[in-house]
Amino acid sequence: MAKVKRFPALRQILKFYKKHIALYIAFVFILLIKAVISFFSAMLVANIISAMMDANYGAVWKYAGINLTILLISKLLSYANTYFYKNLENKVRFDLQQKIIESALNIKMSYFDNMGSGTIVTRLTADIDHISERFKSLTEKVVNIIRRFSYLIYIFFLNAYLGLFVFISVVIVSLAYTIRIHYLSKLKPKVKAQREVVNSKIIETIRAVKDIKTLNCDNNVLALVGDSQKEFIKKDNHEYYVDELLCKITDAIVNISDFLFMGVSMFLMMNYSLTSTVFYTCYLYKDHTFTLANEFGDFRYKLAECEVCAERLFDIVYPKPENIDQYGEGYEENYTGKIEFKNVNFSYIPNLEVLKNVSFTIEPKTTVAFVGESGCGKSTITSLIGHLYYKNSGEILL
Repeated sequence: MAKVKRFPALRQILKFYKKHIALYIAFVFILLIKAVISFFSAMLVANIISAMMDANYGAVWKYAGINLTILLISKLLSYANTYFYKNLENKVRFDLQQKIIESALNIKMSYFDNMGSGTIVTRLTADIDHISERFKSLTEKVVNIIRRFSYLIYIFFLNAYLGLFVFISVVIVSLAYTIRIHYLSKLKPKVKAQREVVNSKIIETIRAVKDIKTLNCDNNVLALVGDSQKEFIKKDNHEYYVDELLCKITDAIVNISDFLFMGVSMFLMMNYSLTSTVFYTCYLYKDHTFTLANEFGDFRYKLAECEVCAERLFDIVYPKPENIDQYGEGYEENYTGKIEFKNVNFSYIPNLEVLKNVSFTIEPKTTVAFVGESGCGKSTITSLIGHLYYKNSGEILL
């Protein structure tokens, strides 16, 4: 059995980022430099406190000056990094939107009708923006996870007992985040799908204002849109409440770990296994380390969320073969213009025929008018001639 690759849609997204790899490497490189600066900044703060406790004010000014310098450098790097990522973001957005528009023009009209232009507009805008924001966030999360893991190693170096305690706490918090991600990964796609339905109906309603006013069906349209909105609110509220509950439970576990950390530290200090300077340094790094579970949990959650958006995009970019228009490769140089329908049957909806056994011939250099009541198939015939739709049966000869 062939091995199924995880996150196949995100792998496709990465191909668009690889086209601009230089910008991405520059962005990641600056993030790594900032992570190193952050690590040493926390160490310098601990040294400042230690020097203050020893009344070594010369050392205080020295460490404070070094810390200020590297923090200012970090700010400059952050500003420089906006240039690299903003350029990367807009280039990838341009490529994705071009690819989606190109693909949409080759999708069968029936599939396009079922999807709705509002859905495509939503995926062209909201989903691409979401992927762009999440991709940046995921990259930053990876760097933060590396940085915070280095904090854990440093705590082990300072005091093995505190290091072990913090490690166990991180594992427990990570398990809590795993449960949270499990539930949200099931609820989030449903919320996104319903939001898409609402957006699509709103866009289609705005576009059809003229027809709605002409037919005097305002109340019916409002009711249809309102039903979709109510369903979205129901699903969105449920997802939000579950997320908040699980988030608060995780926060409570972190608070309990903080409390127990103080108890373990006091026990070690009473047994002369921990100095006040080492305690403060570990305490400072502990807060960064506890968020390792948070960072890792958020990384998995946003990765799953990004995969959902990418899947929806690639439903259009790489549609199934049965949803793609089929074009011939021939070219007729001496085409005369004769059009003939032979017993053509067609329906937009199964078992509800618009055309039934329609036959006619249009001779070259003649003008033909299709006359009939609304819905009798006039526009359908011209759409079939233009091959926007595919007949159910019969022959259409050009």
